[in-house]
Amino acid sequence: TAACRPPVMESWLVGGSGATGAADLVVLTNPGTVAATVQLTVYGAQDEQRPPGGADVIVPAGSQRVIPLAGVALGEPSPVVRVTAAGAPVAATLQTSITRTLTPGGVDLVGAITVPTNSVVIPAVVITESAAAAAVQDATTVLRMLAPTSAGTATVTVTRFDGVEPASEPVTVPLTKGIPAEVDLAGLAAGTYTVRVSADVPL
Repeated sequence: TAACRPPVMESWLVGGSGATGAADLVVLTNPGTVAATVQLTVYGAQDEQRPPGGADVIVPAGSQRVIPLAGVALGEPSPVVRVTAAGAPVAATLQTSITRTLTPGGVDLVGAITVPTNSVVIPAVVITESAAAAAVQDATTVLRMLAPTSAGTATVTVTRFDGVEPASEPVTVPLTKGIPAEVDLAGLAAGTYTVRVSADVPL
């Protein structure tokens, strides 16, 4: 479904990592009839940055460009990437994969978010038995958020997918303008959950 999103002039990729072991790729697709010029802006621990590798990326009509995330967010463990196009709209996705020592950790495809909003619902978040067991050693399920325009506060509520009662206490998260924030959800038991985020600023 991520690949079926319509092309837009601006979108946000919330996911991936520029840390050691990650081999993430930003995929830019231009289904139009004219070329698009794309700017990649990275939000991370050092606030908003416009790296040279993400400036004036030309995506010819009817083609794709693939940009390694490490080329624009090297060493950044929790980046958020804004994709801004001129000339023609583009569809952006993020292919993520990780290798821990010599063990592959799987591949995922992250779809783009088109507009920051004050309320976000993420349905059908699956916590597996292995993820719940590994939570003792490593955070395997995290929620990443970014308030790009102003600081504020977000409230995160997790419920079981087939219920309305919170599966854990709601968490209040302070949001710093331009700096991604993460909430560790690895303490949840195995199952399927709905994550709801409400904030007093767009995120």
